[in-house]
Amino acid sequence: MRLLILSGLLGLTACASVPHADEARLACAALVAQKTHADVRVESVYALTATTLAASAYPKLAGAQAVQCRYDTATHSASID
Repeated sequence: MRLLILSGLLGLTACASVPHADEARLACAALVAQKTHADVRVESVYALTATTLAASAYPKLAGAQAVQCRYDTATHSASID
């Protein structure tokens, strides 16, 4: 419940209700995997603007930290922050 309130205050929308979330998840996972040469899991996708989604990707490497990725729904392209 607190997460939903905090997300609302920050203007974020949870993955289940974000259009293009699956596309963003796949594009960001592919981009991070290409850069790290490792398997990747994407745990969260949030809407930042009407056409920009943010995703947190985690390379499956020892000691790896989250990689923040943005997905543009207008151009269908992903980039790493």
